[in-house]
Amino acid sequence: MQRPLATLALVVLAALTLACGPGGDSPAVDTAGVSDIELGADENGQPMDTQGCMIADSAGGYTWRCRVGRHLVARVTPSYAAPDSNGSRALQWLVVRYEGALAPRRTDSLEFGEYMNRLEPYDVSTADLDGDGWADLRLRHHYGIAANEGHYVWRWQPSGKRFAWDGLLSEETNVSPDSTGCVQTFGSIGHGGQDQIETHYCLTNDEWVEVARREQQWSDSLGGAWETYYERRGDSLVVVREGPAQE
Repeated sequence: MQRPLATLALVVLAALTLACGPGGDSPAVDTAGVSDIELGADENGQPMDTQGCMIADSAGGYTWRCRVGRHLVARVTPSYAAPDSNGSRALQWLVVRYEGALAPRRTDSLEFGEYMNRLEPYDVSTADLDGDGWADLRLRHHYGIAANEGHYVWRWQPSGKRFAWDGLLSEETNVSPDSTGCVQTFGSIGHGGQDQIETHYCLTNDEWVEVARREQQWSDSLGGAWETYYERRGDSLVVVREGPAQE
């Protein structure tokens, strides 16, 4: 009577193994018990941090391996249109394939709708912008003056195991994590950097909500900059403090 029970146990164990393997519906969390995926080392021979991208191939254009989680890596390859009459090739989309224990078995094409040429090594990167423990994909672009560094942003969605376009963060500049589920943005908009806008957003039902803002504007009559601070009260932002900008 013991042999059938042992056989049944092996069958159940095999079924569970197949269900939890890379081809099944793996959990939305980055499970422990599997060795970290190594991205390699930087130009100084130092190991990569838990987030970030490394050049995997530079033949005919760069390809990156970018960490999304401990056990999930995105391999990002730019796809270009045919050369135009001047020999320029416009970037059409980013092709993303996945590696690791949590890798979905598919290839994604990420579009962004703007004209770009050949990418440089530092143009593709990842960072956990929304504080959910998963790194989001960024494609660097120029936005106005040099102080305003912009990125097209696709945030990783653990439930669907895919990158989703983030229209708001893609239009902002100098985006950085502020706290769990929140980001800070900064823009220099004129008068030699004296005109500024700094905004704080937090996620509510997976939508960014503006919770605070600081505006700074140069005043000829004051001979200096004037600051105005706003904070969310209910459904709108209200002025909570204003006055000459503090050095």
